Amino acid sequence: MNDMDAVRTPLGYMYGRDAIYVDKLDYELERRTVTLTGEFNGALGSDAKSDDFIMYTLRLEGVYYFNVVELDLYGDDVQSVQSQSAYPSNWLEYRHSTLLDNARQQGKAELQRLRHFILFTYDDVFEIVCRMYTLELHALGAQ
Repeated sequence: MNDMDAVRTPLGYMYGRDAIYVDKLDYELERRTVTLTGEFNGALGSDAKSDDFIMYTLRLEGVYYFNVVELDLYGDDVQSVQSQSAYPSNWLEYRHSTLLDNARQQGKAELQRLRHFILFTYDDVFEIVCRMYTLELHALGAQ
């Protein structure tokens, strides 16, 4: 019944309301890319070697579904799942979901390898279905 996996970052699993901050969002509709920039709270990373805030850039490519909702308005189903200890992360990936099943039934090659993520940040919840992502960490002061 566990249809989600926690996503591990270079800082380990990020968990807690203050773990992930998003400062900027760029959405390129024509290129189907979403770029989130912000900070991870090193104190809330399971493998972090420092309590410092670490800047990141998360680039999602081949975005076919994108939804952002203020944390307090997000649906109870995933919010209750996210709070369970079985998911030690604010960043989850569905192995199976209705969105993924519907995409695969379409038969289009570009929809067959999509991934479905939920990202709980300090203020908002991002739900994204995309082909791939890259995550870069930056030294303080770098962008």
